[in-house]
Amino acid sequence: MESSGELKDMDGLRRVFREMGSFPGTDSSELWVILETLEEAYGPNSFQGLFHLFVGYFPELRSMTNWTRYVTYYFNTKPVDMVNRYTLTRSTDELLTIQGLGMLESEEAYPETLPMGKVASSVSGSQTYDYHADRRTGWLKTCVSRQRVLIKTTVLESDLLPAGLEIPSYTETLFEVKGTIGNPL
Repeated sequence: MESSGELKDMDGLRRVFREMGSFPGTDSSELWVILETLEEAYGPNSFQGLFHLFVGYFPELRSMTNWTRYVTYYFNTKPVDMVNRYTLTRSTDELLTIQGLGMLESEEAYPETLPMGKVASSVSGSQTYDYHADRRTGWLKTCVSRQRVLIKTTVLESDLLPAGLEIPSYTETLFEVKGTIGNPL
């Protein structure tokens, strides 16, 4: 990890997922759902996206009171550009209070072929942040964050559904994060 909170490298999760999916007796469609769900929820892209939201929020210069961070956030395994704007709202001898607002939007719809047919999905939404960080280390102590995401899926081609059908999906997520610094070995 860089001192600015950027994650430089992470590997090994895909191998673990493959090993989890190699047990006998699972039908292929069920296995696909299991592996996709693991990848979506815990895969490297998901982990890196969450990492940048809750660890990589540091400003470039410690003296900044307003700053912007651009990240790629993976929502349902799709990369979405996210702009996060932060404000240092309070500083004491022990604690930094930082508030932020993130806006996410896919530049274009993502085409996919699903069991129902060919579809294209677009993503938009927002996320708010209330961080409390240790002033000395910069390490996150607590964060409450609310995410609101709208996915609009349009059926392009299907034997089951009419082409042009738009299927909206709204997700609201509350993140409560608490951090501690463990004892070094």
